[in-house]
Amino acid sequence: MLILVMIPFWSNLLIRLYAWVILLNNEGVINQFLLSIGLISEPITMLYTPFSIVVGMVYGFLPFMILPIYASIEQLDRRYLEAAEDLGAGPVSTFLRVTLPITMPGVIAGVFMTFIPAVSVFVITDLLTGNRLVMIGNVIRDAFVVEMNWQLGSALSILLMALVLLSVLIFTRFTSSRSKKATR
Repeated sequence: MLILVMIPFWSNLLIRLYAWVILLNNEGVINQFLLSIGLISEPITMLYTPFSIVVGMVYGFLPFMILPIYASIEQLDRRYLEAAEDLGAGPVSTFLRVTLPITMPGVIAGVFMTFIPAVSVFVITDLLTGNRLVMIGNVIRDAFVVEMNWQLGSALSILLMALVLLSVLIFTRFTSSRSKKATR
């Protein structure tokens, strides 16, 4: 399973995004398959929509979330799970009260590794929405490259960096105060 998560990293992000363009196109593989099995009568517009951004972002950044969580779960001492089972906890209770708190550092690392690069990405929106939907990364890139307005681009970059740092600080404060309450 870990190899399946790592295989997309063996190719460039642009190549993977162009594959999604082919898959999500009105004449693409997904629509042709749905038409051939009779599930739909006309092609569904998937490309150049917010849905395509979600697909591209999840596909591009999911490994950054999975790998830290996997490493955290791999280090989980199975005796804690056995103890919870011996004490009568069900699978859901064991997950919520034992597994999740112990693996929370991996979840937090995954959130940071996913959120920070995803907030400034512009390639995914360019290719999968055809510049119809704009994210902050597109605005910053356009300020530097298209408008040649280095002052605006620099100001937006600093503002984005400050917002990311602020959100990271708030997130770490929130999670550290929750973990202190959980240990009491």
